[in-house]
Amino acid sequence: MLSDVQAKVAQNRRAFYVADKTPTKNILLMATGGPLTVIPEWHSLDESFKGSPNYTRVIAKQEQVIRHEKNLLPTDRYVSAEETQEINLYSVAIIYALGEYFQSKGHNVNLYTNSWGSILVAEMYRLYSDDPFNKVLITVGRLDMPQEIVESRGRVTGPITNFGEDGVTIVSGPSIEQISNEEAKTPGLCSGTDSIKESHCTDGKLDPEKTKKAIFILQSMMHLQHDLTQKRYTELLDSQKFGKVIYYFGGKDQNTGKLSPKEIRFLTGVTATISEAAGFTKKSVQVETGTEVNTGTPVIVSRDVYTMIGRNGHATVKYGAQDSHSMESLLPDLQSDILASFAAPTVEAKAEKDVSKHHQRPAW
Repeated sequence: MLSDVQAKVAQNRRAFYVADKTPTKNILLMATGGPLTVIPEWHSLDESFKGSPNYTRVIAKQEQVIRHEKNLLPTDRYVSAEETQEINLYSVAIIYALGEYFQSKGHNVNLYTNSWGSILVAEMYRLYSDDPFNKVLITVGRLDMPQEIVESRGRVTGPITNFGEDGVTIVSGPSIEQISNEEAKTPGLCSGTDSIKESHCTDGKLDPEKTKKAIFILQSMMHLQHDLTQKRYTELLDSQKFGKVIYYFGGKDQNTGKLSPKEIRFLTGVTATISEAAGFTKKSVQVETGTEVNTGTPVIVSRDVYTMIGRNGHATVKYGAQDSHSMESLLPDLQSDILASFAAPTVEAKAEKDVSKHHQRPAW
């Protein structure tokens, strides 16, 4: 699989990524969420980083996105277990091969993953390594997804389970079919500007066949999630191979949930019981959560951010206690960490020095 992808990347690398500008010396390779993200979503990082002279953002095209663009995903059924495994293995190989390619051309390459991309990177560690990357910044992913969520994704056609407002409780919601059929009933859907209309409308009219196809595509995305989330990565991976990693997660994430104590222990190498505060350094940050309806005045709240430095070559973990999937209070840390990762010496520079002396559809 990897050798096949390496050859394809070498032959036509631009088929496997989109970038916010011509690649510069520093590359932030991004494995984003979805799993079906067709249009580049630069909003996953603060807009102040768009066009930054410090680095180029490069989104790796995952295999399901490539197949969707080429109309190769089935639209009369959802993908089989065998197909999902093949797609995910290709996606992981693409991320790794792109990192290798840019590194071989003299770029400094760091990896940023978000949501579904963070599930993929766990599989990358299982199959390969993080050798092409100087730093790996993993956001809002999981190593051991709760079994209730895994089973829901595996059923595909039944009710969808997600996390409650506390990021821990499992709650049941409607199925993909129910969600899509309700969307199709939205008044004025086909004449409006709602992006959802593309899943239901043709030439300004409701198209039932298009709705059916959209349901199968979404069910296929759930099957992709099931393929990898059924793995227990805290048991499959070597925790001491995560020394390049900073891992960010929110305490009230309704998409991927809050990391369990077992996952945090695995990442950090801290064996003591971990509560929301114990073992972490704590700081308060000011976060804008919206604006006042009448005055337009920004609403600023204080939120707690915790950091645990990994022991003996383990990962550093950063935790926003009140954060959702969008990591509101962690974004400043993430932005600073990305800039710092490119300011640090490269692997080659370090070696030379030694010689000389980061009710909704189940989108992740």
